Amino acid sequence: KPGGDVHFVYYDPEPDELSTPQKAYIKDYVDSFEDILYSSGFKDHSKGYRAYLDINSFTDYFIIGEVSRNVDAYKKSRFYFKDKDSNRGLIHSGPPWDFDWAWKDITEDCIHFNQTDGSGWAFRVNDCIDWPIPPSWEIRLLEDDEFANKINARYFKLRKTILGETYLYHVIDSVASLLNEAQERHYRKWPILGINVGTGEYGEQPGTFGGEIEKFKGWIARRLAWLDANMVGDSSLIDEENPAIVRVFPNPAENLLHIESDEIISRVTIFGITGNLILDKADIMDFETSINTTRLKPGLYIIRIYLASGEVLSQKFVKR
Repeated sequence: KPGGDVHFVYYDPEPDELSTPQKAYIKDYVDSFEDILYSSGFKDHSKGYRAYLDINSFTDYFIIGEVSRNVDAYKKSRFYFKDKDSNRGLIHSGPPWDFDWAWKDITEDCIHFNQTDGSGWAFRVNDCIDWPIPPSWEIRLLEDDEFANKINARYFKLRKTILGETYLYHVIDSVASLLNEAQERHYRKWPILGINVGTGEYGEQPGTFGGEIEKFKGWIARRLAWLDANMVGDSSLIDEENPAIVRVFPNPAENLLHIESDEIISRVTIFGITGNLILDKADIMDFETSINTTRLKPGLYIIRIYLASGEVLSQKFVKR
């Protein structure tokens, strides 16, 4: 809120591991960014907020926070991290965490959270909560139509893939199947089925594990329907196409290399630095896959990711 006292907490490195100059550096960087963000020229493409933020991470964080309608996504349970200046030096939003107040209809005294029809905006937490006061940079960022339009385009692109009901329900069902035996032991030790425990929640609670799964799916369906009709921005006003976003990690790799994409991966190949083909994994047809790298010799490699859309991306990685 205007005039609110926002507190940032050091996490990694911890406060006692940071030197005074390091603390001053990160404070000055955030202060400089906020001076720009709340200036009249904040939309400028070279000198505005884009010079300080990794925009893709902020759009994705907004989407996961809103799909889950996570009260804590902005209130307090939020990570930022800043890259080294030698690696562009931008502030990233995430990783996301703390979802115990998410994915359900909670009895929070706030119009944005206590709805049972899938409505409400998590990023408007400042409208209702006085403490702790979050930065709420998104409020200002969304005053830039280009930022809002980018979120819109990204959201509806993901709705066709990993945010589609078919894919989401498949993941839920597969995890439910994996946990089917464990959930019986869980509820024998903690007999809480049918009881409203933890964060306050509207409605009767299911009396079976299967009922909990169906309730979860129903909530997601209502939420996505509301977001489809109310998502910020207008992607039709974006001229350029959004390229696929692919993550290859960890880098350097030791035993396993993970590949994730917002589009279906069909094939992955790995080449040595001289161009010799070392591995060819085909017929993947999923949004993620892993490569066993234990047999690779230490050194630099090139991974090529083929997407079902026909797009091909290449990245370098190091095998320790």
